[in-house]
Amino acid sequence: MRLGVTRQDATHNALVLGSNPSRPTNPFSMSGSRLNSLASVLPLVACLQSVDSLIIVSVNISTHQMRRYQPMAFIRAASSVALTLSFATRVFASVTLNVSAGNLNDASGNPMPTNGLVLLIASTNDSTFGAPTPDTFVAGDDIIIAKWDLSTWSTPGLLLDSTGPVTLEGGWNAGDPLQLCWFPTLTLTATAPGAGAPYGQYRTNSNIDDGDPWITPADGATIPLKFLTTDAGGLVNPPAAGNASFVVGGIAAPKILSLTWETAASVVITWSAVSNRSYRVQYRSDLGAPWSDMVPDVLATNNIASAVDSNADGQAQRFYRVQLLQ
Repeated sequence: MRLGVTRQDATHNALVLGSNPSRPTNPFSMSGSRLNSLASVLPLVACLQSVDSLIIVSVNISTHQMRRYQPMAFIRAASSVALTLSFATRVFASVTLNVSAGNLNDASGNPMPTNGLVLLIASTNDSTFGAPTPDTFVAGDDIIIAKWDLSTWSTPGLLLDSTGPVTLEGGWNAGDPLQLCWFPTLTLTATAPGAGAPYGQYRTNSNIDDGDPWITPADGATIPLKFLTTDAGGLVNPPAAGNASFVVGGIAAPKILSLTWETAASVVITWSAVSNRSYRVQYRSDLGAPWSDMVPDVLATNNIASAVDSNADGQAQRFYRVQLLQ
């Protein structure tokens, strides 16, 4: 590609691309104002040469079809081509998430139907998950990674599925937390939950039942994400953890799931919870006695929370309740 100046009239110069080999244009056989005109566009020539070196093209313009261009037109064209090349060569990271979950139940504890809706969600910025609203499944920086029903194995309450390779984009990066949500009364065609829809949710930062923490892995990784209740072969999560115990448009009251002896003197109280909400456990040894607070309050990190009463030794009986703090 060559740059030359063609004669027009006494007061104007014009830039042209190419030349006829039989009539070569020598940009150095000029003087005065014409040399000044050429010098003013030398940075433009460098830009065009840089673009040509990245995009392999051939330009052949005959002098019989020679057209006049303004310098700014060349700059705009070169910038457009360079930006196009930048986007075309960008490479995104991708991961594969294999998810198994069961038993996923409705609000009454019955296995959810095979056409029920399950969502895999990522928090892309603040590492917290907003509750669904009547108008949307996700809030804030949360994004939906995958949508499934239970038709893969056609077994109520059992999810066995995979995202396949999915691209880390839209603010979603390695290290972002992941969460499973299930809506027993909705289907894949639902565009919003609607008010009053029951749902369940689960995530953990621990390795449980041979599954990885529910955290987005590094580029190229394939990981198993598992949520298994004890009645489905799991070792940690009680059956009630699989219940759709939350309601769209409100926060369900905590429900005590189990009371177990940790030691001869300590009782573990476990209840359904909402991640990032605070709870207070209270106790009394007689139904007619006032409630006493266990300290400290508990900040839930997933859909199950627990506290330890270390002063239960020697008590003939003890009653507990859990309060959601506003």
